[in-house]
Amino acid sequence: MGGPPAEAQSELTEQVATGIVYKQRNIKLGELPVQVQILEVDPANPAVNILPVHALDRAAGKELTTSMAKRYGAVAAVNGGYFHVSGPLAGASTGVYQLNGKVVASGDKRSALVLCAETGGKELTAVASAEFKGTVTAAAGAALPLAGMNRPRTDGEAVLYDSTLGTPTPPVAGFEVVVGANGQVQSTGESAGGTAIPAGGWVIAASGEGAAWLKEHAKPGTALKLATSLAPVSALPGCRPVDWVGAGPRLIRGGKIDLSEGGFNHATGRHPRTAFAVTGEGRFLFVTLDGRQSTSAGMTLAELAGLLHSMGAVEAINLDGGGSTTMVINGAIRNSPSDGRERPVSDAVLVFSVPDFDALDRLVSALGEGQIEPGPLVLIKAAMAEAMGSGRTETLAAVVKAAEGKGVSAAAARLLKEAAEGLRK
Repeated sequence: MGGPPAEAQSELTEQVATGIVYKQRNIKLGELPVQVQILEVDPANPAVNILPVHALDRAAGKELTTSMAKRYGAVAAVNGGYFHVSGPLAGASTGVYQLNGKVVASGDKRSALVLCAETGGKELTAVASAEFKGTVTAAAGAALPLAGMNRPRTDGEAVLYDSTLGTPTPPVAGFEVVVGANGQVQSTGESAGGTAIPAGGWVIAASGEGAAWLKEHAKPGTALKLATSLAPVSALPGCRPVDWVGAGPRLIRGGKIDLSEGGFNHATGRHPRTAFAVTGEGRFLFVTLDGRQSTSAGMTLAELAGLLHSMGAVEAINLDGGGSTTMVINGAIRNSPSDGRERPVSDAVLVFSVPDFDALDRLVSALGEGQIEPGPLVLIKAAMAEAMGSGRTETLAAVVKAAEGKGVSAAAARLLKEAAEGLRK
């Protein structure tokens, strides 16, 4: 187990925004230099909000971290979890993934970063693993358990692909059932995959027993009910999970380094890294470090755990690293990506600071580029003007709530509601 690295050789500190501080450290591992970037976030500050985002707002696909930050008007961002690098599901998460309470990917049971429902306006997080639970139920009550969602399917499984995938079903032979947004079966049949998914609808692809069930219960014109969830493998006291970002392994548990979670072939090599930690004082740390370069050697997972422990971390998890490692502050990349350029990734964790109405107005404008349609945008801008004049945000919150799903994405509605609530404090 690696201990904490040597004292920092130099450090730069920058106040990025209200509740957000950036630090850059140059340290030594013996004779090896390592460049570290630290984003320190105060989750108790009402101006601060955190939001995971998937590339292209789809379950599959890749996008630059800088692009995701720009699209949402974030002050800062780091890359998120692991993903399929290539193939028909390139960009799809390999770990569990959930946004705004909606499951995006079933993934594996490795550790994940969990964002909990806010309590008293404070951002809350946890590190946990989750189990995917999914069922399709026919009108007569018969149910088919699902093996997974928006991931590659193996023989004998029944897997769900929904319209958030953004691509056709993978090219795997089996029996497929196409279901519309109203839950009604549109078509069924043997397929080689590559089936288009209806807007708001889904496809169940299966072989073996799952295919036999579908042939019996999923006739065209009949109705099916779908239920999906991610359930914590262990209890999470005080946390109602809203978002899951599959990653791993866990690095620190209860104030002690814990590297017991295995199965990571990059653990002992020195690589670029991205991590998330919570300190004993309750602050969040988003940490990146450069590697595979003469100016920065990178770290093993044990060395990363030691570094975070030396920073006062009591809980920590490793995120995707290597060429994916990216930290963005106000639109600029602050680390040195090992590919020599920024790598498109599957998802990112965005950090926002909305301390006043001017910042909220900038956030609304940024979200208006793709998360809010023109009609609702006009109404929200009008409510913004009223709120700025009166100092009260109740009308704005009401307008956003009414517009959610009607030209305003769930992510935009969540951000604006939380930002408006923060301005009341």
